[in-house]
Amino acid sequence: MRSIVFGYVGLFVLSGFCTAQDKEPTIEERPAKAMRQYSVEPATLYYRLELEEDFGADTTHKSSATLIYKLTGLEDGQFAVKCETNWSSYSRNVSEQAFYRLGSTPANSSIPTRLSNTGDLVEVRFPRWLLGLPLDAGHLAFPLLRDENEWKVTEPVTLVKSSRYGGQLQLLAVSPQIKHLSGSTRRSSNSEDDRDIVSIATTVRTVAEQTGEQLQINERYELDGTGFNPNVSVSGTGRIIFSTKRGSVDSIHRSLKVTWKETNREMIVPVTMNLTRLPEADILAYEEKVRSAAERREALRLKTEAMRNSIPDVKDKEAVLAVVSNSSKEQFDALIDRLESEKVIDDPQLARVIYGQMFLRLHTPYRTESVIVRLDPSLEKTVALAEKYAKSYSSFDIALTGDAIDAETRLKKNQLVCFRERSSHFKPAHFYGAVEDVLVLQTRDTTPKLIAVKRNQCRLPLPDFSDPALFVKEESAVAPSKQ
Repeated sequence: MRSIVFGYVGLFVLSGFCTAQDKEPTIEERPAKAMRQYSVEPATLYYRLELEEDFGADTTHKSSATLIYKLTGLEDGQFAVKCETNWSSYSRNVSEQAFYRLGSTPANSSIPTRLSNTGDLVEVRFPRWLLGLPLDAGHLAFPLLRDENEWKVTEPVTLVKSSRYGGQLQLLAVSPQIKHLSGSTRRSSNSEDDRDIVSIATTVRTVAEQTGEQLQINERYELDGTGFNPNVSVSGTGRIIFSTKRGSVDSIHRSLKVTWKETNREMIVPVTMNLTRLPEADILAYEEKVRSAAERREALRLKTEAMRNSIPDVKDKEAVLAVVSNSSKEQFDALIDRLESEKVIDDPQLARVIYGQMFLRLHTPYRTESVIVRLDPSLEKTVALAEKYAKSYSSFDIALTGDAIDAETRLKKNQLVCFRERSSHFKPAHFYGAVEDVLVLQTRDTTPKLIAVKRNQCRLPLPDFSDPALFVKEESAVAPSKQ
């Protein structure tokens, strides 16, 4: 049976680092029972997650993220944690083999998870499952701890079909503490009545070494999914470095594999992941980056607000025409928004000027067509065609073209022409000139270029199309500033 290598991003991998503002107690000051407990003091924890997926055939996908956990202490040794995940690079675990359908999309939530100071789940109101595996981003940085030298963690897991991600499958942890299986709908099973199939995921953790302020814990993970349809099993090993001083995890390394089995085919999915707490310098750099981004967003918001305030009243006809004919993209878009929201009607002249701008500007708001038709209902047919002809990426078949262009056809500069790109597919361009049986056309691209096309490979648009270049009155001939 052929074995195909594939990768999964983010399986059982996160660890933590605490930057508490108050002075932390030394290891001598902490009670013996607190040595294997998480600090429940208010804090913000920063992590760097690095993942490598081996898809085989010399294809490796790498993903990295900064994870921020904000902790709030509660009563009875419990704490609430909110998780924010910021991916700097992210590769979805999409297989070249169509039969492998395990996967989803990472998500954030403002709803906190409640945990005990040993990592036991108290309440998970909105789990954020990651990439098809029973991983909740809300508490990945807090693996379950015990005082023994070896302990076993068991967790029921089921295989479900995701309602959000195009029918992909997900392995989800199920327990009374998890109040809502987000994004899952129908369970996948072998039975005729489609009852839930549950497998038990087992993690065995063993204390390997304790030196100074650090505790090394080794892991073995096993999920036998042979009862699922398809069979999806997970296994692997890991190493946790826990700081008894900070009351958090310094690093986690895990090597795992997902095995997907169907009749006569199998896929093995290895993945390596490392997570380390961010050093203070990296935290400061990250926070500065966040502050700078916030400042840029605020500056853009103020600029946009000022621009919108400069848009003329729709009753000021001359000012409106000036903005339509010669303005930045932002001003034009804002004016279209205003004309749409105020339902301005019955102005054929303004309708034609805006219509012409559909061909002078490469990108106009999707509301432009409805504004034009409201201003002049007689343009409805040509606007429908213009949606195809005006877009630089348009490609259409011969049914959206008109008459052939022969030697007797008179063409005007900038007039729209349909040229054969390949087979029966045509694209729009503007007439620039002609040399014997060759037409020189200007493409409708961000950077227009001149191309030479045989005359017999070109056709006119459909007769219902009104070409702005052929309007008797050249209201729309003024080119806007390109922005």
